[in-house]
Parts: sequence; structure tokens; C-alpha cells
Amino acid sequence: MFMARKPNTPNKWTYKALETSANKYNSVKDWRTEEPSAYATACARKLLPKLTKHMSKIIVHGYWTKEKVLASAKKFETIVSWVTNESSAYGAARKNGWLKEATKHMRPVGNKKIRCVYSIKVKGKKIIYIGLTGDIKRRMRDHFRDNPKIIDLANKFGVKSLIQKQLTDYILADKAIKIERKLVSEYRNQNYKVLNIAKAGSLGGTTIKWTKKKIIFEAKKYKTIAEWLKNDVLSYKAAWSMGILKEATKHMERLWEKKWTDEKIIEAALKHKTFKLWLQKDKNSYAAAQKRNLLNDPRITEHLTKVEGSTVWKWTKEKILKDAKKYSTRSSWKRNSPSAYRASKERGCFDEAVKHMIRPKPWNKTN
Repeated sequence: MFMARKPNTPNKWTYKALETSANKYNSVKDWRTEEPSAYATACARKLLPKLTKHMSKIIVHGYWTKEKVLASAKKFETIVSWVTNESSAYGAARKNGWLKEATKHMRPVGNKKIRCVYSIKVKGKKIIYIGLTGDIKRRMRDHFRDNPKIIDLANKFGVKSLIQKQLTDYILADKAIKIERKLVSEYRNQNYKVLNIAKAGSLGGTTIKWTKKKIIFEAKKYKTIAEWLKNDVLSYKAAWSMGILKEATKHMERLWEKKWTDEKIIEAALKHKTFKLWLQKDKNSYAAAQKRNLLNDPRITEHLTKVEGSTVWKWTKEKILKDAKKYSTRSSWKRNSPSAYRASKERGCFDEAVKHMIRPKPWNKTN
């Protein structure tokens, strides 16, 4: 369950903690994917420009045409899942006034303040369950997977005999609670067996408490991250917030790794005359080259023209390592020699350059 931070509990994301988090990654996408809590905090505090200076954005201006935005939106059922997975496409839709058209096929969902009332009734029997939820499709799926009472009914009467019905639109939770209580009372007066365990109006029953064990168990059901996101975005988000995403997905196939072998990356690079053109024309193979630390591979650099004035090419590996020796901490190196710092990440020698430096103290969850 996602719990709100208790009053007077220190926020773990101090500026220093955010800086430490950001410094682990070479690209904005990697940071956003691996540590979304840090990224979201930095975004809310308007610190992204400062904290992502050293990162490669891999953004081609004008990439999100209306056609591409609509194609992106079609892959998702809800606005929440779209924002979670392709926020740049969503942002382009908002900026250009395409949001209404892009989301017209998406189903509505609520949140902690907006809920709908629903029921599960046994056909021909006076047995019913009344509940509240912010996502009717997810909630019904969870009932038939995790709720012993509903599973027992399905086994006894058959799944087709259980009538699932959304009774209201997504409305304010207070109003939804009143409607639920009224319906529970009316059905009981009609001698129905009402299956609700929690007191009518409880909002806690619509969410799952995601422990590490439950998250890992859920993740094991899927072969790829995309498949996991499609089927259970909430457990994926819980893995994010607990910092166990890497552990939970270690068994999964990385589709980009399967697609972009070294040979295919080099083949893609050889189609272009400069690094700049390569990035502009084929950002996917360029990003794969970055991930595999191939941007400095002789098989690529002997062919492509290095962009004049680009700081990454000014800094050879030898110059980077020599410059890094002047500093005892990563932050002082980044502050005083940002171009060498950025180049070390582009050239894939960052870890070697900072191994002599005092490592930042890791954030302790118990503090």
C-alpha cells in the first residue's frame, strides 16, 4: 500500500540526496526509471535542469508529431498508465492541444478522493458484494484473483453467474461512501447476504499492501518489463518506491538488448557521417550504443566525424582520469570541472575516474 508520509517525518530527499541519486545515471530516462521517487521530487522542486546537466537527454526536438502522439496513446488504457510509461508523449499532447483526442479511447479511473461504487452479485441468488474503487477494471481483477469469498463464489456457482456492475460514475469519495452505505443497508433489509467484511465506506479495501515478497512474486509472472506494466502497474510502482526494481526485473528480458547487439549498433552507426546525424536520425540505436558504452569504440569512431566543439571529444580517457585525480569527491569534481565529469560518463570511464574519491554516504531508510 502506498502510505502518505507521516507528519514531522523528515523527507529523505534532501538536495544532497537528490544530487547523489542523479549522479548515478548517464541519462534522464535511466534516472526516471530506476529512481522515480527522486526524479519526481526533483521535478516538483524544479531542480531537474541543475541535476541533469551531466545527463544525455536523447531528445530530438519535434519528435512527437501528432501522429506519433496518437500512436503512443493507443497503447494505453488509462491516462495514468500513459503518463507513467511515455510521459514525453503525454506532455506533447498537452502542449499542442491533442490531449482530448489522444485520450478519448481511455477508460476513466479515480484516486483516493474520487471513487466509484460497484457490486458483484450472484445471479438468481440473494448474495452480493458492494465496494468502492478508484479503478474498476483493476479492482474486479483483484477480487477474482485475491478475494477468497469471491473465488469461493466463482468455484461454487461459476464465474459467469457473478454479475459485475459499476453502479456510479467516478465521484467524490465522501459521496460514494454515502451511496455504498445506503445500498448495503437496503440489500440487508431485503434479506440479502452482503459479503462486505470491512465497514461500509472503508477506502482501504481497494488497495493492496505491497510487501517486497508480494512484489517479487508478482514480477515473476512476467517475462518483460512491458508485460508487467501492462498487467499490473501498481506492483511495478511499488517496486519503484521501495527501490527494488532492479532486483524484481533481473529475470526479465531486456528487449532493447535482444534487438541491439554490438554488430547491429555498429551497422546502424555506419549509415551516418557524424555523431550528430546519427543521434538525429536514429536515436534508438544511439541510445543502445550509450548503454553498451560503444560511443568510443574504434569500429564506430573511425568512421563517424566527431562534432567540433563538443566537450566529450575534447576529453580523452587519459585527460579525464588525470583531471579527476585533482579532486577527492564527486561533487567537487562535478562542480569545478563539469565538462570532464560529463565526458567521463559519455566515454564509460566514470567508475574508474572516481574510484579514488570519497564515496557519498548512502541514505539510510532507518534514519
